[in-house]
Amino acid sequence: PNVIDYACGAGHFLNEYALQNKEAKIVGVEKEYRLSKVAKVSSFMYGNDIEIIYADALIQNEKIKNNSFDVLITNPPYSVKGFLQTPHVSVQSHRLLLNLLPKLLQEVQQTINPDLALIRLEEFISRLGPRAGFYALLKENPALRKLVLQIFGVSELLSSLLIKHFQLFDQLISASQAKPIKTRADIEATFQSYIRCASDSCADMDLEERIEALRRFKNEELLRIGFADLAGKLSPMRVSQQLTAVADVALNHALTWAKEEVNKKMPPLSLPFLVVALGKLGSQEMAYHSDLDLIFIYDYPPEADLALQQQAHVYFVKLAQRLISILTVPHAGGPGYEVDTRLRPSGRFGPLVVSFSSFKEYHQKQAMPWEKQTLLKARWVCGDQGLGEAWEKFRQFLLFEKETEIDWAQEINYMR
Repeated sequence: PNVIDYACGAGHFLNEYALQNKEAKIVGVEKEYRLSKVAKVSSFMYGNDIEIIYADALIQNEKIKNNSFDVLITNPPYSVKGFLQTPHVSVQSHRLLLNLLPKLLQEVQQTINPDLALIRLEEFISRLGPRAGFYALLKENPALRKLVLQIFGVSELLSSLLIKHFQLFDQLISASQAKPIKTRADIEATFQSYIRCASDSCADMDLEERIEALRRFKNEELLRIGFADLAGKLSPMRVSQQLTAVADVALNHALTWAKEEVNKKMPPLSLPFLVVALGKLGSQEMAYHSDLDLIFIYDYPPEADLALQQQAHVYFVKLAQRLISILTVPHAGGPGYEVDTRLRPSGRFGPLVVSFSSFKEYHQKQAMPWEKQTLLKARWVCGDQGLGEAWEKFRQFLLFEKETEIDWAQEINYMR
């Protein structure tokens, strides 16, 4: 065994070895110092003072330098000692962890970034606490163990998901084995499977249950895409396309649910409503941490009176607010999406939703050049198809047909 095996396993090895070598003596101050660190770990694991013996392999191993050895043993939470301090209320959990720990730490050394993997492993086990079933699962599944440690040593995003939402742990194997590229129809079918798991139909679920299903869908799809990315099965462009398709499906269902919730408290309106995506979502270039840049547009008939126009504005403000809430509200099922609406007409000083006529007037008369640029990456994601087609036609006209006096070279240079 090398020094990490002694330091991390510590307890089992030193306990057995010390019992068989009671007469062994520690030679040298440096050896005594290092071994005393291991003694602390051993004593902590077994709850009593263990006689420490001289182990030449421990002292002579050059892979661990003094500083890193000290950090490993003595500085929680970035240390083995840190997660050995996790309270284990059951004897079974404690024994499982003791048996599992040496294997985990041996495999940590084989990851791309062992230091990072060790830190995240400590945090994971500390949060996991006395859950014997998880330790048994890790012990019995070497492939799963290596998969988890590979993630801890490489991906901050996936590590954070697993550490903070360990219920995703059950999906690791299926996510790692899922096909790397899914069509929009495949992703929609995956979403429906989460609905069926939670209830016989979406109509039987309350909003809380729907949000939970949406979070599980979003985060487990993120795991699938992340695994395929780490394995080299997806190009960066494919990663962006897959992430965008997942967000599109989530938005479509969230809008449907938001409308149902608003209609419970307000008289329903059958006027068209549109969700337009800009930025990374609009151009289908999403990254793992991308937020959703959205603007909300509604329309009403030309003959609509002022009362209907005001009613429509109030209604669609409520609808947009509820949609944002469904997408962003914190939930035990995992993180949702961050939504940014500051690219709407007049920015954060403008109304959350705008009528189509107001949108057209603003972009023809008031919009800054950079605001027109944002429309290059814009696309309508969900809502009324007729309004979506009319909006796209106007976008094409504004960007590519309408005469303009803007000196784009000068404007772009100024913005840079």
